[in-house]
Amino acid sequence: DILLDTVKLTTVPKKAGPLLVEVVNYAEELDKDEIRKMMVALLIELIKIRNQDKVILTRPKNLPIDTVKELLDSHFRHGYKNNAPRLPQLAVYSIYQTIIDKVSRFEGQTLDDLQRMKAADRKAGTVGDIVLISGEGEPVEAVEIKFDQPITDMHICEAIEKVRGATVSRYYVLSTEGISLEDQAIIAKRKSDFLKQNGCEIIVNGIVETIGYYLRLMPNTSEFLNHYATLVESDPDTGYEHRISWNELCANI
Repeated sequence: DILLDTVKLTTVPKKAGPLLVEVVNYAEELDKDEIRKMMVALLIELIKIRNQDKVILTRPKNLPIDTVKELLDSHFRHGYKNNAPRLPQLAVYSIYQTIIDKVSRFEGQTLDDLQRMKAADRKAGTVGDIVLISGEGEPVEAVEIKFDQPITDMHICEAIEKVRGATVSRYYVLSTEGISLEDQAIIAKRKSDFLKQNGCEIIVNGIVETIGYYLRLMPNTSEFLNHYATLVESDPDTGYEHRISWNELCANI
């Protein structure tokens, strides 16, 4: 038998090492047929782990806007172990993918690549979670996404510091929880003052509400839903729990 105190284990995660030793010690007591069955069982479980992120997502077509909004809100709030804030980012990025070549205001602009979830804005060299770039390579519009927290005056102050020296003309601060009621007045004044000083318009709103406004400009919701499903299906910061919940929610529409 292999003894734990005689073996230096460097596995990741750490608990895998002791488990491996237990499996090897257990296998030594089995006959060949039992070992074969054990190996088959282990391989099946490894294949399940490998494939668990490979979920083909449902892509609903021609859903009413209100249904899309309810679907998104339910997907954001489904209750995940990890990375729930990524979903609103993907949803807003998807709506820009949908409208950028259809709205004249965005002519000549491109949608910058979506940064990984844990890449801080300043470290990543961007002014927001989502950024539109001019033909000259300068940011002209950006979006900051807040999850599970209302937009407060502090968030607006942070946004102003980000764009004070940038070429951004519109800066959105969007949240799943909308705007803090107690900060509404001071936010309105701070936005107005900054627009006069800098020329950048700061817009605050709810995420689902904003997506709904843009969807009204589109002939239907299918393209947006396809973009969103594609991102959730492939994004490295989403996983099995986010993907399977989308399919479950779509099945209940």
